[in-house]
Amino acid sequence: MKKIRIPVKSKEVKKQVSRLVSDKILSSGFVSAVAGDRDLNPDEKKIFEKLQELHGDRLYTKMLFALTHRFYHPETAKELWDELVKHKDDVSEKLGRNIGIEVAVADYLLNFKDGRHVLGEIASDQEISIVTELSLRDGLTQLFDYFTFYSKLEKEISLYKRYRAKLTLVMLDVDNFDEFVKGHGKLEGKEILFEIGEILRNTTRDLDVCARYGGKEFAIILPQCGPEKAELLVERIKKSMTKSFKNYPEINVSVGIASCPKHAKSLEDLVEKAEMALDQARTVSNNKVAIFQKQYPEKIS
Repeated sequence: MKKIRIPVKSKEVKKQVSRLVSDKILSSGFVSAVAGDRDLNPDEKKIFEKLQELHGDRLYTKMLFALTHRFYHPETAKELWDELVKHKDDVSEKLGRNIGIEVAVADYLLNFKDGRHVLGEIASDQEISIVTELSLRDGLTQLFDYFTFYSKLEKEISLYKRYRAKLTLVMLDVDNFDEFVKGHGKLEGKEILFEIGEILRNTTRDLDVCARYGGKEFAIILPQCGPEKAELLVERIKKSMTKSFKNYPEINVSVGIASCPKHAKSLEDLVEKAEMALDQARTVSNNKVAIFQKQYPEKIS
């Protein structure tokens, strides 16, 4: 990413913009001021104008993340932001006091659906199912979380043992991620992880299970799939990443692949072999794919 040059007179404003872009002062206090909870001071106005110029609708994704700790796609973030601000103003007018954007966000996201207030309604079975599903997912990427990953893998191992169908586990680790965060900021790093989650969802089958395994590690459970087909999937993932991160060529993934029954016959063994294959790939260099082998990777590409 090119360094941002901000043609403003105030050195303090320039410093604040740099910090804000790197996710250090994009606080709920600043966001609430943008929403109208208080007046922006002159420097803050310049910061906001410059951020709009730099980020466009992505700025609303960032501001919503500061309030909700969830990512909203730029195509819908601006529309949602406008709805939240309008909701704040409407409720504040009815109550005769400013409720603030944080309270408005909580009320809107919890209690509004299809333009109507649903506070106090009994949740339907479908709504309960949706909430249950969301509780199993990582808040940033919306992939399954670490604990759900193991629950899903245990189920697939049981099916493998019963029907002797192939089962493959793919482990992915984002290369150069810590360096990227140091250079571009935590929020940009979170956006990278969010986008990788989108790529995994869009390139895998409905029966596959995608999970965020750790901070910058991901896992994909591939039922009825051997290591060779898994490798083809990984290549599609890598191509999608290259396209999505063309402005960040340093962002790629190292990958380890292990399968039942070829490499393992139990849950613990499969995870261990996939992690070993990932270590083997990283040992060679970044952006490599390794299929597990006891002495040395069966194949590195």
